[in-house]
Formats: sequence, structure tokens, C-alpha cells
Amino acid sequence: MELLDALRNQRLDSSIPGLFDVFYDILNNVQIQSNFYITHPKYKPLELPDEVVPLFTKQLLPGLALSEEPDYKFTPKEDLGMNRCQIVANALLEAWLQGHDSAEGRMNFILHNFSLLGIDMKRPYLNANSKDIY
Repeated sequence: MELLDALRNQRLDSSIPGLFDVFYDILNNVQIQSNFYITHPKYKPLELPDEVVPLFTKQLLPGLALSEEPDYKFTPKEDLGMNRCQIVANALLEAWLQGHDSAEGRMNFILHNFSLLGIDMKRPYLNANSKDIY
């Protein structure tokens, strides 16, 4: 326990930003919480246009988009972005395994995998058989 206190105090005295808590008192049910922030003077903020919306979503207003919750999921806690990216990843793997290395060949596999699930690539924010009422 003295070692952990010394490490914590040394960490607090340093100029590294962040938070350091350690689970060392089981009897009092102390929770673990640890965040470590790295700042670097050469990192510049990412500048994006205000109207950017996530891939596979429908833009409603600048900076505001929607998508339906996927009705077919590869994993239980999957959102739309993960779902659609999994479809793309599966298609690219399939194309690679079959020796289709051209951009056109890969794109054909991507379009085919979306169509197998009934997803319209013109409206990837919708589930199969959904109507665009938005």
C-alpha cells in the first residue's frame, strides 16, 4: 500500500496530465479509475467541415443525420456503423480470398454483400425493406 501511495504521489507531482486511481483497498470497495492523457505540442486539432455526418447515415441538416437500428446484426451490441463496416470487411475478405484485387472487383463484392442483406447502397441508413420516410 505504501508503494501505491508513493506512485500516486509521484504521479500527482509530475507534469503529465491525467488521473490515476488504483484499486488497493478491497475491504472498502474502492473502484478502479484510470485515465492517461497524452498531449503533444505538434498535434493539431482535426478540422472538419460543419456539415460532416457519419458514413452510412442520411443527412437531415448540416451536422445532423439519422439511421435505422440494424435489424440484422453480426454481434449483439452492434450499431449501424459497425454493422455496415462489417459488411464491407466481409466483402473485402471474400474478394481477397477469391483473388479479386482490382478496385472494381472489390467494389462488386461490397455491392453484392449489401444486396445479399437487402440493403440499398443508395440508402445504407435503412434496413432491408424499409421505406425512406425521413
